[in-house]
Amino acid sequence: MLTFRIDFAPDLTYYEALEPWDHEAPTQKGNLHFVFTFLSRALHGFFLCNAFCNISKYCIYRARPLLRNYWISRSHYLFLWAKDQLMIGTDFQPKMAFRALKLIFYSLNLGLLIFFFVIVGLNDMQIPPLKPELDIINIISLLLLALIPLGNIISNRRTDAIDPGDLFPSKFAQFQTAMIIRWALIEGPALFALVGFMLLEDSKQLALFLICILALSANTINKEKATRMAKLNVEESKALE
Repeated sequence: MLTFRIDFAPDLTYYEALEPWDHEAPTQKGNLHFVFTFLSRALHGFFLCNAFCNISKYCIYRARPLLRNYWISRSHYLFLWAKDQLMIGTDFQPKMAFRALKLIFYSLNLGLLIFFFVIVGLNDMQIPPLKPELDIINIISLLLLALIPLGNIISNRRTDAIDPGDLFPSKFAQFQTAMIIRWALIEGPALFALVGFMLLEDSKQLALFLICILALSANTINKEKATRMAKLNVEESKALE
């Protein structure tokens, strides 16, 4: 049985023999020794990488069924949790669902205001001046304001598609989705305006943020608005109280 041994330790005798001021090219023997050493180390690294890849593939192959079962069970759990939190389904509770939707609205407003006061606090509670120049961030913030009417259009289309003859949970779910879309397309430009305000220290960004806050506040919900947009009847509207 033949065995081969590859010595990875380079012979530095030739290189140590060179003086520090000797800048001449190595001899042919030194070049060959360097090439063979480099190839042997590259081959060794290739074998190690190949072995690591094969072990990783085997572990993934063996763990894939377990991961699939885990994610299926986790997704089912999240579905049940969301159904319970939103209270839309067989155990639909209109009053609690309406309160949860209003809680989402107030949380969005509170989060934006907290973010604003944190940024102002980092600026020593001072409002920066209005800069005359127009930065690229200012232009993007202005363009993002177009998302506000776009959100209203999408939201109105979803509420217009509600059939008054549908079940109460179905109508409320469509109304809830429409309002969340509307709020999200206002919150996005507001957050970008705050980030631009923090980076540029320009009051123009603050003005854009105030526009977004006013637009978000104007899209609050109450029982009358929910009754009109979700096309609820008298009994369904009373159930929201």
